[in-house]
Amino acid sequence: MVWNWNQSVFQQFGINDDFAAEATKLVIQSGNQPDFLMVYFPDHDHFLHKHIHQPLASLEKVDQKLTKILNVFGSWDQALQQTTFIIIGDHGQTAIGKEQHHNIDLDQLLKPFKVTPVGKKISETDEVVFANNERMVYIYPLKKDKREQVIKTLLSDDRIDFVAWKEKDQIHVKNHQGKELHFTKQGKKIDPYGVGWNVDGDLSLLDIKIENGAIYFNQYPDALSRLYGALFSQEIFSIVATAKPSFEFISKTFPVHLGGGSHGSLHRTDSIVPLLVSGATKNPKPNTRIVDLKDYVLDLLNVTSTTTG
Repeated sequence: MVWNWNQSVFQQFGINDDFAAEATKLVIQSGNQPDFLMVYFPDHDHFLHKHIHQPLASLEKVDQKLTKILNVFGSWDQALQQTTFIIIGDHGQTAIGKEQHHNIDLDQLLKPFKVTPVGKKISETDEVVFANNERMVYIYPLKKDKREQVIKTLLSDDRIDFVAWKEKDQIHVKNHQGKELHFTKQGKKIDPYGVGWNVDGDLSLLDIKIENGAIYFNQYPDALSRLYGALFSQEIFSIVATAKPSFEFISKTFPVHLGGGSHGSLHRTDSIVPLLVSGATKNPKPNTRIVDLKDYVLDLLNVTSTTTG
């Protein structure tokens, strides 16, 4: 592909919809289209971070890029005969308030502790490292005797939705109001995705219902697996905190989205995404999650999945 403006520093070195569409067209026209091709259109996300209440203006532009790709096939009927198209968002967006109060400043909140500065190596006297991603944050107490104090500090802020951490094989969840929930895997209560859990405590904390041994999610879709995965994906002790709707975490050098959109928490507004499938011989299962798309795509390609529960 010949270098052009869409690859310049002024267009984020090609991380934009125009470049993605042009590169995809060239791949198809080359006759070397792979069995699986993933195309990422980033501009809609960037737009909603600033203009959360004007999604259609941006989606119309995405639609125009998709039209250019479909037109490469000669006709749209030919496109659907030759190719299965799966269109999905990678996350939702939650509107953030306009006032400074809607920014949860982690540098200020964790000021009682010696926090490792961004880009610096951990010293022997450091007590906390954190890694925030918009509406969620990982906090790592570096000293065991600081864990409880860090959790209490986080729970003192009523803008934080809840805090979670692990102890042995159990996940603990707690919120500002003092509600507590505990759960472990491989229990007898089954969630909509076939995973078994042992759950006790205040179910309203994660807006969970249990009826006849079945678990139902509402405001926090697939909350148990997502928290379990977040905390057991790493061996070191960590704390996860998520913000209430209209709030997000910030820290030094972190972008601010006041009056715009943000995401990253377990809340349904951050989590629920559209899924459109055309030209497929098989349909995805109801309530398909993003993590389930791997097996769906492999099934379309007649490849046996190696995924285990």
